[in-house]
Amino acid sequence: MNHLRGPGPNGHGGTLVLDSYAPRRRWVATFAVVAAMALVVSSCSSSDNKKATGTKATTPSGEGTPKRGGSLVYGLEAETLGGWCPQSAQLAAGGIQVASAIYDTLTAPNDKGEYVPYLAKSVDHNADYTQWTIVLRDGIQFHNGEPFNADAVKMNLDGYLSGILFGLVFADVNSVTVTGPMSVQITTRVPWVALPAFLWSTGRLGMAAPAQIRDKANCASNLIGTGPFMKKEWTPNDKFVAVRNPNYWQKDENGVQLPYLDEITFRPQPDVSQLVNGLKGGQFDLIHLTDGKSIDLLRKEVKSGTLKMTESTRSAEISHTMLNNSKPPFDNINARLAVIYATNADELNRVHEASVNKLAKQPYAPETLGYQADPGWPKFDLAKAKDYVAKYKQETGKDLSFDLATTPDPATQALAATAKSQLAKAGISVNIPTATEQSQYINQAIAGNYQAILWRNFPGGDPDTLYVWWHSKAWNKDTKAFDKPNLVNFGRINDPEIDKALEAGRSETDPAKRRADYQAIGKRFAEGGYNVWTWYTTWGFASKTDVNGVEGPKLPNGDKRGLPIASVQPVVGLWRG
Repeated sequence: MNHLRGPGPNGHGGTLVLDSYAPRRRWVATFAVVAAMALVVSSCSSSDNKKATGTKATTPSGEGTPKRGGSLVYGLEAETLGGWCPQSAQLAAGGIQVASAIYDTLTAPNDKGEYVPYLAKSVDHNADYTQWTIVLRDGIQFHNGEPFNADAVKMNLDGYLSGILFGLVFADVNSVTVTGPMSVQITTRVPWVALPAFLWSTGRLGMAAPAQIRDKANCASNLIGTGPFMKKEWTPNDKFVAVRNPNYWQKDENGVQLPYLDEITFRPQPDVSQLVNGLKGGQFDLIHLTDGKSIDLLRKEVKSGTLKMTESTRSAEISHTMLNNSKPPFDNINARLAVIYATNADELNRVHEASVNKLAKQPYAPETLGYQADPGWPKFDLAKAKDYVAKYKQETGKDLSFDLATTPDPATQALAATAKSQLAKAGISVNIPTATEQSQYINQAIAGNYQAILWRNFPGGDPDTLYVWWHSKAWNKDTKAFDKPNLVNFGRINDPEIDKALEAGRSETDPAKRRADYQAIGKRFAEGGYNVWTWYTTWGFASKTDVNGVEGPKLPNGDKRGLPIASVQPVVGLWRG
């Protein structure tokens, strides 16, 4: 057996977040997947210091010795109206923050991008990566006193495997078998090198108590995990209150029982201006946000010493316009390339994001295996855009026009208006229909009921975690063939070269060959123009000056966690003082 601390230096994974990061955000991400597969590096503490791995922080150094006690109000970008039944919940960024307080995962990423055991004591594989043995830590219990053991883990994993959406993510898992009171074995259809990344799934693969899973009627609201906090109350669209788990299994490096806080109250606020004003006015103690203009303004508050903020582009999600490649006009490559050449991402970033974000020209974050300096992404070129508009009309006899789906947030509407103006200069007509409410946004994507849609997804980490988003078909365990519709291939991408590279990369053990497989995908996106990339999303975690521990305590094995990956901030280490 071989022990894997992660598939190598290629970093993190993503998670299947079944919801859009929609309210107020320009580009909305869904499925933070297996799942948003996410992004990575070691922490830093100097003001606005950018790391080579694409992460930075504006948090002051020297926070001191953590103190126990106190409470905190955490402002989130959205509510999770569907609740938190782990195997079926639709969780966006805010939902994952709450979930991370209640549930723990089997693995977690360290600051080097390796997936290391968390609830698990060890995660080992056989010679060909088709059998994974997970040995669990002893002495852990769920909030209701049920033991955390192999039977509970099997129940959780079987639930994920049988889910409509997570079933697609884990289609290559053949079985989960209990091999002892504290061990399970996962057998896969093909060698699966990066499976430990999926056991984290951007914080999405939490272990719930059997009692919660069995209680189908109340599973979404009766949250019972092994996590640092326990649910006290939840009032939808108002607050979720969690209190310290007195029997939590983790201690910090000095032997102090975690968590430090007595209570956390999560409050949703989809309007980013109110989120920021709430922090300044004392309504919130800590907020998370991705709005570039707001982050830029908060940097000034940090500089004056009135607030603190940690920024992270670790394994960043890609903000982009997602195209529906299965219907006109974007079933025609000329239409896709016309829109790409006509889009001035630099102007959009400057006007609407205060140039906070780094521009993207591929689906991989800089620290993700598969990233390359030049994948051949078309640069903004109005003349070329007009040429492709002409080619489209020559082939179809039609002028190039399409509907651009959006959410009602004013900032999103402003961004869409600028994009419309840019494309009009190339002779492309863009109609912006009545905005879709966030609760229906992902349903619109799943149904394919759009031509183009503003989106945010594909957090970095291990590139295998993005498999489910782009493979043209899903594996059918009954027919043993790729003949099932892939519901989460929202862009309806059907590219045999991408399929082949995804399948090869999943099982390839040679890092150089894996890198080549995923770089080939980045080039195919540039050649096929399947999406319109714009920038890597920057996450800001802004707080009052007495809020500390945003990066979290060391992992159980002593590794540092590093900066938050996308929106996943470990609340276990927060403290006041």
